[in-house]
Amino acid sequence: MANGQWGPQWPLGYKPSPDEWNNAFARKQDANDPTIFSQDIVLSQSGNYCFDGTVAAEATLPALSTTINQFFFKNAGSAILTISAAGTDTLYLTAAVSTVDILPGSGAFVLNFGSYWAVVIDTPSSSTEVNAVDFGYNPYGAEGDATANALALNSAILYAASKSRVLVIPGGDGYCANIGHVTPPSGPILIRFDGLCVIRAPGDGLSSASDITWFVPDADIVHITGDVQFHYFKKVISTRYLNAGANFEMWNGSFSFYGCGRSYDYDHVSNREDYNGCVGTSAGGLGSALGYVRVENFSFFADDNGTVCDFGFVCREGAQLAIARHFVTTDGMSRIGVMIGDNATWDDSVNIVVEHIYLKNIYPRWATTTENQVYGILCYGRRLRVGSVIVENLYDLHPTTHNSNGFFSKCTLVQQSGPLLFYNCGREVGGFVMKGTPMDAAGMLDPDAATNGGNGLTGYAQLDKIIVVRTAAFTASYGRISGCYLAPTARAVLGQCILIGSMDRAILCQGSANIAGPVQLYGDFTYGVNIQIAATDDYSEPVIFGDIYLYGKTTYFTEARLYGTTGTLTVPEISFDRCRCYITDTTGLVGVYTVNCYISAGQNTVTRASVNEGCELYNVGGGGSYNGVYVLLAASGSGGNNGKVTTLDVNNPNLGIVQNYAVYVNSGNAGDITNVNINGARIANTGSFISGASKPTNLRIRSIAGPHASGYTSERRGVATITSGNTSVGASMGFATNLALNPDTIDLITLTPAVPGHTFGASLSGSTLTITADSAVGSDTQIGWRALCKYHV
Repeated sequence: MANGQWGPQWPLGYKPSPDEWNNAFARKQDANDPTIFSQDIVLSQSGNYCFDGTVAAEATLPALSTTINQFFFKNAGSAILTISAAGTDTLYLTAAVSTVDILPGSGAFVLNFGSYWAVVIDTPSSSTEVNAVDFGYNPYGAEGDATANALALNSAILYAASKSRVLVIPGGDGYCANIGHVTPPSGPILIRFDGLCVIRAPGDGLSSASDITWFVPDADIVHITGDVQFHYFKKVISTRYLNAGANFEMWNGSFSFYGCGRSYDYDHVSNREDYNGCVGTSAGGLGSALGYVRVENFSFFADDNGTVCDFGFVCREGAQLAIARHFVTTDGMSRIGVMIGDNATWDDSVNIVVEHIYLKNIYPRWATTTENQVYGILCYGRRLRVGSVIVENLYDLHPTTHNSNGFFSKCTLVQQSGPLLFYNCGREVGGFVMKGTPMDAAGMLDPDAATNGGNGLTGYAQLDKIIVVRTAAFTASYGRISGCYLAPTARAVLGQCILIGSMDRAILCQGSANIAGPVQLYGDFTYGVNIQIAATDDYSEPVIFGDIYLYGKTTYFTEARLYGTTGTLTVPEISFDRCRCYITDTTGLVGVYTVNCYISAGQNTVTRASVNEGCELYNVGGGGSYNGVYVLLAASGSGGNNGKVTTLDVNNPNLGIVQNYAVYVNSGNAGDITNVNINGARIANTGSFISGASKPTNLRIRSIAGPHASGYTSERRGVATITSGNTSVGASMGFATNLALNPDTIDLITLTPAVPGHTFGASLSGSTLTITADSAVGSDTQIGWRALCKYHV
């Protein structure tokens, strides 16, 4: 080299031979030659260094005080190359630092300026973003690039998280294998899909080779946005390694899953702990719940092979706040669309929001008999807000019966913010199910409430705008299940519900309830609205039926039942308000109890039962025993402990056509009902207004309108036999003889001769009825009799 020029020096005009050129420029390993490395290296001399590794590496510079070296670095690998200063030396890029990262594809000059190393990078990175392409990621990679793309994203995520930058994954349509468990040294994991990005797992979506999880983050914050489609992954994202209290978000974009979240052989849930969900968390080693979980704009689809999700989104261990919004699936689930919380691990800190969900065609496809629950949405937690949910066609193809429900909530406080529609949802209940958990006396969740002084009740629900529809064909296949099931609840307020089809119980509530209505029932129901209260619970709230309409067929239109076989149970009030029953089909009905208050044995008491303004019972007729207001006080099997009603008020009902009894009180013991007040009732046609063995201590009847305006209140029927050769027989009427219940008159309405040719008559002395024939009968003759007890009003 001479005069600052590099190269051999030949005389002017000299033409070297080819060999001379080759010898002159032959590569020699000296200070100016490049060194290629892929591992960590300690530099000892100036030179050119090229990194081609796939694993992050570091190059340590010599001490500033002992060298005047200069370096050029090129990162031709797919991982980060870190340049480090020795000892207390510093590097200077935009500030004094001890290390500088060179991204894949970038290069840097490093010069000794005596007091620091000056660094000049040819492609300086953004201060807020990192592009996955800089780490060797190919958004259009072929199937053979899947592993390389996974390694590139792993490196990119690690680097971006360490610098608290957003990793940008550009749009494209390519393959990526399992990124794996990513644990950055510090900082949040922030990912943005820039443009529509399609990411495919290698394989055809069915083979075990493709049974992989795309990404398993491990951080305090994971935030993913943008538009992306995933194909064929067993699970797309598993957050099982997130730290306790970590926040996880996938929103502000759209996330679609094709044939993801499935077990490849369909025979079993291959990894129960991971749930085979498209996006899911599990309890694997996690000591406590996450912090904030938010997933929105999820769509699930079966792929060309028909593979579907086992689970869609799972947040198994719960969260301080878990939000699931805008979920859509078409033939995309085989077990559960959304699951938040867990029956075994959740606590009362879990708050849940589930809104804008449309799930269609959910049914199990595995052969095991152990996984026997199928749900559209399943929630465990403290507070739940649910709204705008449609679950369509949730059923069971499995030979063993699986319970399946459109929505299952095991939460203490439930508020509905939008309509719920369940169309052809399968077994157990089919529509909405709420099964709360025990609470302590302060109303907090407490599994030990029954033993530590708590009331043992399980949830408060405010529900509105629920529609349950079951077609005739679906009912024929899966049976007459219920529509809405609240079991048990401390207080449920239910309004504006429509139930259509053939069901066992349109609404079943095990606990105190306020059916605010309007509730409309169309179809064939064994029970319209059925409320059951168990003696082991302390229910101090009234039970209210209001604005309930039935158009169709029923045996029990509205019914409240108290079960108290082991102790005393007192409910302050059971009210039936504005209950309208229009029976349009009596085919096969042998009895109808339209407003039914059933108090079983065990000294159970209802302080006040009332049938109030606006109750209308129409077309309650036919060939059986059809009743209007029916109060059944069942005697105990031993000890004589009976159900009791302190006061029965019947206020202004329009009882329409009631063939048998307008008001019927049945009990084995006198005095089980203390006060009966009947005010302003209108009876279109009835045989008796009050009947039954129970004899109230106080009876008040006022303003009765209709054919029985004179106030028939009780009746007796029987059969008396005049023996052969005799002309009379006596029959006990069985009416009460105490002053409060003595009738003014007893009218004999019907005598039914069994033998023609005789004329029969009757006379009354006290409570004894004497039936006479005009002449002696030639053989034993049975005479049917019917008598009404008539009180003066």
